[in-house]
Amino acid sequence: MAHAPEDIEYHADDTIPFRITVTNNGKPVPLGTIVPIDTATEIRFVVAASAGAAGLWEKLFSLAEITFETDGTDGVFLVPVDAALSALGAGFFHYQAVVTMVTLETVKHGTLEIIASPS
Repeated sequence: MAHAPEDIEYHADDTIPFRITVTNNGKPVPLGTIVPIDTATEIRFVVAASAGAAGLWEKLFSLAEITFETDGTDGVFLVPVDAALSALGAGFFHYQAVVTMVTLETVKHGTLEIIASPS
């Protein structure tokens, strides 16, 4: 299931994680059901220069790089940011959040604007 594009604004060197909410017909998808992770389930957040381009920055739930804000039943997960994201430089990028569960794949995407830190 695809979601309408949602834009994210990120100030370089900020440490506040991206807060992503996954819904189905306006209701939260209970992501807590993907724990324990297995080969059929994953949460992946990738930043690329444009839609369909190779990823420049990526985080995976299976590598403990993505966490739940609570227990996942509210459909919310957190994507921590780091210096490698800021290193992409100021500009506009495409992001895609993909949640793959045994019987469902949800894709959330949009524009990520990286704003340079004031010097």
